[in-house]
Parts: sequence; C-alpha cells; structure tokens
Amino acid sequence: MAVGIVYSAATGRLRSIVMPDTDAQLDTWQMHPGEAMLILSDAQFAPLSDIPAVQTYITTQTGLTPSDDRAVTVDADGFVKRVDIVDEAAGDVAFQGTSLIHHHRAGPGWVVFDGQFLAIPDFVPKGRARTVRSYRNRGRRLQA
Repeated sequence: MAVGIVYSAATGRLRSIVMPDTDAQLDTWQMHPGEAMLILSDAQFAPLSDIPAVQTYITTQTGLTPSDDRAVTVDADGFVKRVDIVDEAAGDVAFQGTSLIHHHRAGPGWVVFDGQFLAIPDFVPKGRARTVRSYRNRGRRLQA
C-alpha cells in the first residue's frame, strides 16, 4: 500500500497526507492548483512518525524549505483572530469579511491600527481608559 504526501509546489509546505484504501486512489486524488504529491511505500512512510518528520522528508526530496508562509486572519475591525500557514498559490484565501496578512509574530489578541500591528495591552483606543492586567503593568490604569 502507498501513501501520498501532498505539499505546496511553491513553498514545499506539507498540505495533507493521503492514506488510501487502494493504491489506485492516489492516481485520482484531487489536488488544489499549486499542489504536488510524493508517493511513498508503507516502508518508506513508516519512519516518518510525526508532522515535522514528514516536513523534513519533503524538504530533503524537493529542496524547498518553507518560509514566509505564516499569516494572520484580521477581521473588519482590525483584530487578529487566528494564525495560519497559508499558500495563496495553492488556493488558500481569507474567510469572508476578513483578510490575510503575512506577519512573522502577530497573533490572536493583537490589533492592526493605522497600518501597524500592536499587541494588546500596548494598544488602548483613543478616548478610553482601560485597566491592563499583564505581567508588565499589573493593575496600572492607562489613559489614551
């Protein structure tokens, strides 16, 4: 039995692992544009015990090292809702009413304000005072 490893042809990032009932199903597997597949025997796949091991295998086979594919989903109000590994060439798009922005550090709880990413509690909207409880300013009242 064979196993298919689907990856981004542009970035080399693992997209999915296909474990079919029959080898013939790999020939008809529907991939998104921009995706490619490596087909391994069960014996080749067995030592790949986790996702990082599979990613390393893809990198050694293709010479592609994934980079710059981390993006955040930002809602219409500018709040970061989630972090994803994305590849627009393989069909990854933002959810309706949101946008994908590549950023190396931002995460949920951050906000985009005047085109800049700010980590809350660093951001306090104008006209509002907020009590910020964090390891840096425990209980200190900030004025906008």
